[in-house]
Amino acid sequence: MQTIPGIRKKKEFSVNAISLIISIPIFLITSVPIFAAGETALNFLRIGTSARGASLADSLVADSMNSSSIEYNPANLLRLKTKEVSLMHISLYADINYESAIYVYPMEKFNLSFNLNYLHTSYDRTVIDISDPYGYRRMGDFVFQDRCFGVTLTQGGGIWGIRAKYIEEKIDDEKASTVAADFGILIPGKITFGASLQNIGPEIRFIKQKEKLPQTLSAGLKFNLRWLSLFTSANFYPDRKHRQLLQWN
Repeated sequence: MQTIPGIRKKKEFSVNAISLIISIPIFLITSVPIFAAGETALNFLRIGTSARGASLADSLVADSMNSSSIEYNPANLLRLKTKEVSLMHISLYADINYESAIYVYPMEKFNLSFNLNYLHTSYDRTVIDISDPYGYRRMGDFVFQDRCFGVTLTQGGGIWGIRAKYIEEKIDDEKASTVAADFGILIPGKITFGASLQNIGPEIRFIKQKEKLPQTLSAGLKFNLRWLSLFTSANFYPDRKHRQLLQWN
């Protein structure tokens, strides 16, 4: 019996279209995040710094399309083959601004990346002064700043990545700092698997108070289909012991 190629292609497209229509609502349902207040310092390290990541519910732990995905998994640097520069600015609530800069430098045996994250805000510092027509007098600025300097390294042909970080926080005239590290793996394929453990390091001491770092364990998959890619990931936050522990994207 002779088959007509046009009809066969039409049937195949119909089956693929139905599968796509069914799968989209499933992934939308499972991408609802569960949020809870943390119990650590330096939680700015959990703010996504990628417009692409934000559009995909920050599920880029198994993605290596561009330099912005390094923030989710240091092993994502493995597959970047050209020099890249990524710049980001976010205007948050209460006049808080967040800046990020990433530079990727691939080499023969290693890939290297440098990043800077900078969250900052400032407010007028005033005191009551009844002799002033406005009833107060300006005394300068109240400043709040968070900085993170990072260096990421991966080995060509490997599956791992590591990032060393120097983190600093300044509240008015007080300053505190610490170091931390991120570890990650990336296994490419038809289904790419990625996992990362972030912000591993000693506590930060601010004046007399010690605070833990916002550790995050992430794992995710990227389904590399013919015409599109699907992402899913899960994040575990150890500091949320008495609340929701898992965020599923």
